[in-house]
Amino acid sequence: MPNTNYRRAWYALGTVGTILALVILATSLLLRIATQTTLDGHTQSVLSPALEQASRLLHRLTASGVGVLALLATVMCFRKASLAPGIKQASALVLVTTASLAAIGPLTPGYHIAAVTVLNVGLGSILLLSFWRLREIAIAAPHTPRPLSRLALFTLTAFMLHIGTGAAAAASSQWLPSLDLNVWLHLASAVGLMVLIALLMRQHRKSAVVPTVKVFRYLMVGQILLGGLMMVLDERPIWVNFAHGMVSALLALLLLALIHRP
Repeated sequence: MPNTNYRRAWYALGTVGTILALVILATSLLLRIATQTTLDGHTQSVLSPALEQASRLLHRLTASGVGVLALLATVMCFRKASLAPGIKQASALVLVTTASLAAIGPLTPGYHIAAVTVLNVGLGSILLLSFWRLREIAIAAPHTPRPLSRLALFTLTAFMLHIGTGAAAAASSQWLPSLDLNVWLHLASAVGLMVLIALLMRQHRKSAVVPTVKVFRYLMVGQILLGGLMMVLDERPIWVNFAHGMVSALLALLLLALIHRP
């Protein structure tokens, strides 16, 4: 396959996969935060029946689409012997996370198991970033993408830990209101993450990704404000929780773009 077509194919796969993964995260997040526990221990959704059914249907359809893309990426890897650095690793992550999410899918309705909720969020985030990385590699081709520095690796790891502690805090506040350890861990990880991001930003002040840095900063400010609202409000509106989760996903994408682009 000609190099230009090769790049376009991986770019299209990464872009479509990113969009589908964002929809999966959005519908999963909406269904999760709309699920409440009654006094008798049962769960119910505060969404209207029509919106809940539409969200579940959209979630299933996009999950099926991701499964098709995961298989397509695997076939594309086997069909071409010479691949850009990182393609195989990202494709493998897409396949593994897709299979893992499908395996734990039957355990997620009702969100009774906090560990499953955290795992679901973590795997969904890895899936999203893996598709986005395929897109970033295609953009960089035929040049080799910037290798991960120690700072970039630490920052990405800290971001994933922050997402995980956020999911744990949400799960514990839903099922164990008296347990606030996860909330404090989430706040502590936020402070550490901001320090790492500030150091990473210094490396990109004069690079070609300055517009990306500006967007990242605006979203970061918005995320801090949303987090503050969640701390001070006694009753958190669904839209605040939803926006906080989705802005986190967008920040993760921009962070990966900052790391990969020269």
